[in-house]
Amino acid sequence: MINIRPVSDLRNKYPEIEELVLKEDEAVYLTKNGYGSMVVMSLEKYSKLMNSWSAFVVGCTNLLNDNGKLAFVLPSEILQVINAKVIREFLLKQYSKISIVSFKKLVFEKIQQDVILLLCQKGSTEPHLEYIEVEDDKALEYIDLYKIKNPTKCIYSS
Repeated sequence: MINIRPVSDLRNKYPEIEELVLKEDEAVYLTKNGYGSMVVMSLEKYSKLMNSWSAFVVGCTNLLNDNGKLAFVLPSEILQVINAKVIREFLLKQYSKISIVSFKKLVFEKIQQDVILLLCQKGSTEPHLEYIEVEDDKALEYIDLYKIKNPTKCIYSS
């Protein structure tokens, strides 16, 4: 569950926030005048989420309702590197369905970065991870949504 508190709790209820952050390993979202102001998390958790896209994915995830959906274009490194393990585990805990679309060709040639399309949906079912590979971004126009719902390769299902 998302822990959202007014920024005044940082001063008035510091021991409670410290326990959540350090002992329960939860991030605490602080608001000022009803709007998001900052996130408090342990240094260990922060270092694991140091990529800007990781923090953005976590923040957006925490803003979704119980049946919310999320779509991101992310570096393909999320699938491979050790320091992205924490975000992969986070996604599996937060979403009931995760679809990954990868590309055989570079989508953004000028930045020379392999990317994936990450499609996530919250829900009450057990986590299910699906994968589909397409030639390039132009192929997205022709993707059969049924294929994404039932891809040829299921990577993970609990």
